[in-house]
Amino acid sequence: MLAKRASKFAEERHEGQFREGGERFFNHVQRVAEKVLRVAPTSTAIAAAYLHDIVEDGKATFAEISHLFGEEVCNIVRLLTRHEEDTYEIYVMKIAKSGNLLAMQIKMADNEDNLESVGDGIFPPHIEKNLSDRWLWSKDFIRRHIT
Repeated sequence: MLAKRASKFAEERHEGQFREGGERFFNHVQRVAEKVLRVAPTSTAIAAAYLHDIVEDGKATFAEISHLFGEEVCNIVRLLTRHEEDTYEIYVMKIAKSGNLLAMQIKMADNEDNLESVGDGIFPPHIEKNLSDRWLWSKDFIRRHIT
């Protein structure tokens, strides 16, 4: 039930949002949740996967997430929310060093989904290469911190 509510909430809040290339943003969070389901089939993990970008994209607050989905889901979403002052590397290091296995698994699924878009011609080749290198580094860094 928790995961279903998170899916509905994410779909409503991401309404009208699109990724580079024109794809509905919700499609991305749905694919991330499906990937997480294979490695961490719990309602908490799936709910957090659906909600992983929702605060960063300005469509919800941590207070809403905590109230609607509980503190455990909110803590995971908090870890997965990149703050403006953090470089991408610092952001990933914070996730990995948190020791929160679910946050790490969701970030890896997020990276995998992003990597699957490489080669679609959405970005110029040099930007695609930079993004791809960043996502591959992130997956490897996090994988090394999963115990």
